[in-house]
Order: sequence, then structure tokens, then C-alpha cells
Amino acid sequence: MPRAYGGDTGTVRDPAVLLPALARKPRAWGESPIRADFPDRLRLSIDAMESRERQRTLRLIHRASESAGFDAAARAAEHLVEQGHGIDEASLMTLARRIAAGETPHDEPAPDPRRLRPVHAAVRRPEGGMMTKPGTAQPCVCSMELWPVEHRVSVQLSGGF
Repeated sequence: MPRAYGGDTGTVRDPAVLLPALARKPRAWGESPIRADFPDRLRLSIDAMESRERQRTLRLIHRASESAGFDAAARAAEHLVEQGHGIDEASLMTLARRIAAGETPHDEPAPDPRRLRPVHAAVRRPEGGMMTKPGTAQPCVCSMELWPVEHRVSVQLSGGF
């Protein structure tokens, strides 16, 4: 933390120092002195979380802040929230390191639920030919829900069923 000299009466603190304590006691989030240090959308998202999810999120932000700094970790978490993605460790760590290195995150909005449709795919044997339901000639069909219309999915299954 930078040292304060002269007549500056401002408090110098590092929000990352309090993250482990908040992760241990996530219900203290509402009265936390570092709550205001979080970006608006991230703060509102954390406000709306259940206690366990808030605890997990604060732990992830703490881990990311150890490697990339608090500002980069908070900006990365806010970007994930803005894009409609969940805050997971791999995405948060990668994005926080990129932001700390000076990169600007790309805007990739979450798919519009009105443009999603179910996708059905027939299951093929690795050696070729269709797999059939036991005792029938009906082909097995794999069904995946809510894929964006513009995505084409190719799934190869291997091993026994």
C-alpha cells in the first residue's frame, strides 16, 4: 500500500486484504468497507447472490486479485457479469491477467434466449452406422437444449453405452 504523507487525511487501504475475511463471513458483505470499491454491476450481482454463491465469488475474486491485482480482478468479474456469463475460476483468472497486462476485454454478449432452439443429433457408431435403441430398429437420438441458431454442433461419442 502506498504511504500517505502530509495533510492528506484519506485512508489508504487495499481491498484485496479484506476479501478472505469476507469470504469466510459472506453475510458481512452488506456492511463491508470495501463494498464501494467494487464496480456497480458486480456489486449489484454480489448483492443478489445467496450466501454460498457470494462466498465462492469472493474467494475467486481474491484468488484472481493475488495474481493480477484487485482492480483487474474486479474489472474481469464485472465484465463476466455484464456479458451474462457466470464467474468461474478459469474465466476470471484468465481475463484478470489479460486486463492486468493492458488488454481490453472483447464484448461478447450472451445469446438472446429468443433466438435459441433445441438441437437434435443422431448418435453414430465410431465404425459407422447408426446406434439403435435396444430391441428396436429406432435410431438413438441425442438431444441438447438451447443452442444458438447460428451454431452448428458436431458431437462424436466414443466408448460403450
